Amino acid sequence: NSLLLADRQCPATLPGEAVWGHFILGIDLAELNGKKGIEFANWWTKYWGNNGFGILTEDYFASGYVYSGYVSQDID
Repeated sequence: NSLLLADRQCPATLPGEAVWGHFILGIDLAELNGKKGIEFANWWTKYWGNNGFGILTEDYFASGYVYSGYVSQDID
């Protein structure tokens, strides 16, 4: 399984590897190679992915690598 980006793939943890975690900010719904997904901003500078952004596709969510998600809403 891989985290699909517009210009490359970033491998997910493989069996036997240490479990890792990372915070990203989902910013929009997206589609990549015919798969629905969520566009996100990463915190690894603008030189990572597509100018600091990537897309998590539905396959990535189904893979078991997404452990938790949170929603924040401005209620002004």
